[in-house]
Amino acid sequence: MPVIARTRISVGLVVEMERAGHSADEMVALYPHIIHVQVYDALSYYYEHKEEIEKMMDENKAVYWMEKQKVKIGENNTLYR
Repeated sequence: MPVIARTRISVGLVVEMERAGHSADEMVALYPHIIHVQVYDALSYYYEHKEEIEKMMDENKAVYWMEKQKVKIGENNTLYR
C-alpha cells in the first residue's frame, strides 16, 4: 500500500478516514507530522489509481479478518482454523 512520503500513513488510511467523514483538518490534527497538501496528494493518488488501491484495501481487510479469526488458507484455497 502506498504511503505518504517519510511517514507510515497509507493512502488507504487517508481514504478510510475520508469515508468516515473526517476532514483534512481533522487528519492533520490527528497526525500532526503531516500537512494538508499531503492529505490532498494522497487522495489525488487514490483517485488516479482507484482500482489498484481498492484491490489492496480489500486484500488488507481480508488478511486482517483471517488473522483476527485465526483462519488459514490450505490447499486449493480451502479455509481452516
